[in-house]
Amino acid sequence: MQVRRTVRTALAGTMLALALPALGTTPLGTTALEGTALSARTAHAEPVAVLGDCFLGRICGNVYNRDNRHTLRITNDWGKRHKSSSWRTLKPGQNGRHVKVRDVDGFWVSRNCRVTVGYDRTEGPGWHKVYDGFTVKITDIRC
Repeated sequence: MQVRRTVRTALAGTMLALALPALGTTPLGTTALEGTALSARTAHAEPVAVLGDCFLGRICGNVYNRDNRHTLRITNDWGKRHKSSSWRTLKPGQNGRHVKVRDVDGFWVSRNCRVTVGYDRTEGPGWHKVYDGFTVKITDIRC
């Protein structure tokens, strides 16, 4: 099952990278992490074809809280991530859709805490950007 998910994610990244030059952007790279994350970065600071909150109106960011003990703070507006009005809280087992966030733009790791993304990458305290088309699965939160 993990292999199938990794292949599906890699194919989606390839399709996204192939679509970007047609939109006037140059892909710098596509990264697949543990079959759960996909990120496409462009040479431009902002994507050329942004419709609403998501790239092309459909390729959105999302975060899954797979930790079974702790809640996780997310933001639906990266530019206003320091304002509590953009925050939502994911309980264990929830993702952005559960709290009515179509496009998750980042997640917060509290001071003295670390999170595991997928099964092998850890992130420390602070805000972490979630790019459009990127699905982040937090599998462990340790404080």
